[in-house]
Amino acid sequence: MSYRLAPATLDTLQQALEWAKDSQTFKFWFGPNIALGTSADAIWEKIQGDERPSYAFYAGDELVGFGQAYHKVDDAIHIACLIVNAEFRGKGVGKAFVQALMEVAFAEPQVNTITLNVYPDNTPARKLYERLGYQVAGEDRGMVAMRLPRPE
Repeated sequence: MSYRLAPATLDTLQQALEWAKDSQTFKFWFGPNIALGTSADAIWEKIQGDERPSYAFYAGDELVGFGQAYHKVDDAIHIACLIVNAEFRGKGVGKAFVQALMEVAFAEPQVNTITLNVYPDNTPARKLYERLGYQVAGEDRGMVAMRLPRPE
């Protein structure tokens, strides 16, 4: 399967919202501050979609993932709001998506670290991040804060 990363838009978010059909999935995606049923326009504004780089991930021509990767500080990229369509989970798509975002982040010479937060009970995501080399860095608002230093 060939994958590609592309800039996401409000329309991309609208498509991806169809994947989050229950409150737990929605919480894992957006955290506690955006409720299931919130409009795409309101979510796009809340996640600062026009200011923060947002990405669509495709398998062939099919949208299979949505996420953001943006600067929280000058030398780090933060991955956030990451979701993979449930139909594609467990098939390596999430790994390929995160690796594509890592490539984007480390393509910037000043980026030394990638950070992300994950809920403690989102075991599949935590295991994926750990397999990719992310390490627990602490706690952030009830989530596990993880970081990945630039490979040497």
